[in-house]
Amino acid sequence: MLKGFASSACLTINSQGRRESHHFRRQNEHLKAGAARLIASLDELRSVTNFAKLHALCERRLGLSLQGLGPLYVYDTALNIGARLGHMPKAVYLHAGTAEGAAALGLQGDKTLLMSELPREFQTLEPYEVEDVLCIYKNQLRDQSKPPPEKACRFPEDEAG
Repeated sequence: MLKGFASSACLTINSQGRRESHHFRRQNEHLKAGAARLIASLDELRSVTNFAKLHALCERRLGLSLQGLGPLYVYDTALNIGARLGHMPKAVYLHAGTAEGAAALGLQGDKTLLMSELPREFQTLEPYEVEDVLCIYKNQLRDQSKPPPEKACRFPEDEAG
């Protein structure tokens, strides 16, 4: 079961059987090479006890040594597998987009930010949610005078008016 799920995570296939939109540009051969490397590490995958160890394993197996795959791919793969294994991040993992969002808030980290380093408003979110916010809204965070993007999240209570 883990083999199939790890393979889907490496191939960036979502629950609807489609490739995740922010990985559309990745070439199939690169994703397949990543999947083969991670599948070869199933025993290690089964033995991880937390997200940090899972991310480190994915980084070693999938990281920059494979053409076309980078920090965002490694994080997303680890997050998908971690959700299945019950190992969610305790810190915010930084890649290009999240690092830009964090910098816009005056925050800097090497590879991660602790939740306690974030503004109080962000501390009510889960670390993976903060990662999304920092990445998706990096431009608005940089220039807070801009309105939110058209595709901003809408909640049912917003529609009730």
